[in-house]
Amino acid sequence: MSSRSTPHRRPRSEIEDDDSDMARRSHDSTPSNDSAKRVRTNGYQSEQQSSSSRQRSSNIYDDNDEDDIEGASDTDEGTNNEFQPGAIVRVKLTNFITYENAEFFPGPNLNMVIGPNGTGKSSLVCAICLGLGWNPSHLGRAGQIGEFVKHNKNDAYVEIELQRRPTEARNHVVRLRIIKDGNLREWWLDGRKTSHKNIQKVTTDFNIQVDNLCQFLPQDKVSEFAALSPEDLLLQTQRAAAPEEMLQQHEQLKQLRKLQKTLDIQLEQDKESLGAMENRQENLRAEVQRLQERREIQERISLLQKTVPFAEYKIARMRHMEYKKKKEDAQARFRDLEENLGPTIASIKHKEDYRDQIEVVVKERKAVVDSAEREAASCIKDIEGLDENIQKNEKAIEFERVGEGKRRKEVAKIQRTITNLKAKANEEPIEFDAGTWNERIRAKDKLLREIDAELRELKAEDREISIKGREVKDNISNAEIELAALDTHEGQQLNRLEKVSRETAKAWKWVQDNADKFDKEVYGPPLISCSIKDARYIDAIESIFRQSDYLTITAQTTSDFKKLSDYLHGEMKFAEFPLRTSDSAGLDDPRPLSRQDLNRLGMDGWAIDFIDGPEAVLSMLCGSIQVHRTAISLRDITDDQYNGIVEAQQLNSFVAGSHSYKITRRKEYGPLAVSTSTRAVSPARYWVDQPVDTAAREEIQHKIVFLRAELEKLKTQITPIREKIKDLNSSASEAKAEAERLKEEKGTLQKARNEQLGIPTKIESEEKDLDVKSREKVEYLARIKTINTQQDHAVLLKAKLSLGYKSIVTKIRSYHEDLLDAEVRLIEAKSDVEGLKDRNRDIDQQIEDERRQVKEAEKESKKMKDAAQKSA
Repeated sequence: MSSRSTPHRRPRSEIEDDDSDMARRSHDSTPSNDSAKRVRTNGYQSEQQSSSSRQRSSNIYDDNDEDDIEGASDTDEGTNNEFQPGAIVRVKLTNFITYENAEFFPGPNLNMVIGPNGTGKSSLVCAICLGLGWNPSHLGRAGQIGEFVKHNKNDAYVEIELQRRPTEARNHVVRLRIIKDGNLREWWLDGRKTSHKNIQKVTTDFNIQVDNLCQFLPQDKVSEFAALSPEDLLLQTQRAAAPEEMLQQHEQLKQLRKLQKTLDIQLEQDKESLGAMENRQENLRAEVQRLQERREIQERISLLQKTVPFAEYKIARMRHMEYKKKKEDAQARFRDLEENLGPTIASIKHKEDYRDQIEVVVKERKAVVDSAEREAASCIKDIEGLDENIQKNEKAIEFERVGEGKRRKEVAKIQRTITNLKAKANEEPIEFDAGTWNERIRAKDKLLREIDAELRELKAEDREISIKGREVKDNISNAEIELAALDTHEGQQLNRLEKVSRETAKAWKWVQDNADKFDKEVYGPPLISCSIKDARYIDAIESIFRQSDYLTITAQTTSDFKKLSDYLHGEMKFAEFPLRTSDSAGLDDPRPLSRQDLNRLGMDGWAIDFIDGPEAVLSMLCGSIQVHRTAISLRDITDDQYNGIVEAQQLNSFVAGSHSYKITRRKEYGPLAVSTSTRAVSPARYWVDQPVDTAAREEIQHKIVFLRAELEKLKTQITPIREKIKDLNSSASEAKAEAERLKEEKGTLQKARNEQLGIPTKIESEEKDLDVKSREKVEYLARIKTINTQQDHAVLLKAKLSLGYKSIVTKIRSYHEDLLDAEVRLIEAKSDVEGLKDRNRDIDQQIEDERRQVKEAEKESKKMKDAAQKSA
């Protein structure tokens, strides 16, 4: 909205005269000399007025204007026309949505912005929200701030002037620049560039709450406001109207109420707990009494238990003395038995000591034998190791001899190769000119390319003539089919359809050729699919048809209709014929009049009664030209019959005699608002039997003759071309074979020449190999000498170890003899001990029994003693 041209402003007289206009006056930014009030400007001013207003507004609180302020205060005394701190005094918009340049001056009281849709009422609300530092999300409209810039503009400005506090010198002016690219914002406060955070601090200090729907309610947030709960609505109302202290007190009140509820719940829980505990105590009174009785019984048991140890000690002491006496008796008997059997026991002991001494000797001699055997095994191991070294040396010597044999063969081979190469070096040099050979090969390649180019041209001509020939043959076949079709009824119908519309004939031909692609049968145009039952009614029937009605192709399903439309209208670009769908349901529609009423009015029947055709096509005609509601009569009607038709108000279209009638009724103007249009019935053109078109037959026959002549001409043209192609193919094969032969000969000769040139290098290489092989013989002799030396050392060491092994074997034989003597003596000693023990086995058993009795008596005595001590 531009303020330089004000098409929306009207003169004051028009505003005052227009009762429906709710325009208001707003105060000027400073008082004039005659009045302290501003002139109301319906919400915006012109650029000149805005400029002067801004100048005065910016200086309104300067020291030089104190008198004017006092005058204004005197004038407004007794009214509520004072701006509150933080109130919006002025809003200026530049390139903001619908506004190009506009300035608004709200009043101190209720402000209303009235206008039709699209004049920018919501735009002003958006500007206030964004200009005070809030985000687009609070508006419920555009998501990006750059979307608020006017179309085809790069940036927009919003300037808002806020009423000062009594303690401040001047009003606060917040200025916002919106940059479309990047969705950026720049802020100024009182003429100085600042941050978004500082702007938000200013609005917070003035208690401006754009996020509070009770204070700022955009059009798109009304539903959200209506959905607020009573608690949320109270909170937002307090935020908007009450001071901060009240909000804090309300919050404290809610916390105290919450604490009170908690304490009430805790008190009830404590009461319930106390009652439960009292009931439990009452229920436990009988159990407590039983528990006291149990405790008295336990005290008596404890007292009796304390007297038990005295009785146990007495019993244990008596048994201890009894077992002590048994132990002393057993010990005395054992000593007597030892004294009586002393010599026998001493003899057994002597034999056992001798046996033990012999066992020690056997172990010592066995250890000596084992040591000697280990020494012999070690010597054998060393000898075996030497045997392995000797075998390795023998294998190494054999390997070196085999290698020397191979070296001698290679030396002989190298010498033969050098002799052959020197012989070839003395032969005549091979002449080879690469340029001559390449020239001959390029000549053949060039000949091949020329033949290929000529073949491509001839084959292209052959293909072109062949294609023309096939087209001519197809045209001949089609013409012959058309000629034969002229003699059939169907052919005559197709010929008639082609004369009326070539596109429709082509479309119907495509439908017949692709019948398998459709879900149900697709019916041809009524021109060929329908006929008139009685030839007398042909003129009357054709008078109600339009040309498009003759050419309509009828599908029975929506998918078939879409296939037809996509191909015929989409791909083929046909436009002369219509397509329709029909499901045969129209045939069941009721007729406007009964047969008797129709005959009474002079009509022979309905148009559909005289048409023969598929039900789907007849149903389509019912929907398109109302053949089931159009009456037909061969005779002209009388005035009485016409008046009867008009009065019946059921028959709006009919054909009588040589005229067609159409009655139009305007029900909104009453029963007499009737008009009738008539036109003469023309002779039939389509459903009349006509003789075969002789001109068409002759035209087709002439066309066939012409096409056959054209075919012969093409055969004459293609014969020499194919013969020439055959000759060129043969020449190409010969040229290709000759080129391959030349390349092979060139390769063979070039290889032989290169081999001849490389003979000196090969001779030098072979001589180097021969020198290497000669040095390898010296190395071979040195290796053989080293291996023989190692072999001699190994043989001498093996002989030395064999002599040592012989001495060890002699020692082992002597040690075995000593061990065998000691083992014999050990066997004799063990036999003596066992024999003596067998003879005195009863004595041993007796001693062992007495010893066991002594131990048992000692054990029992000790056990009774411990029991008595424990009881004490």
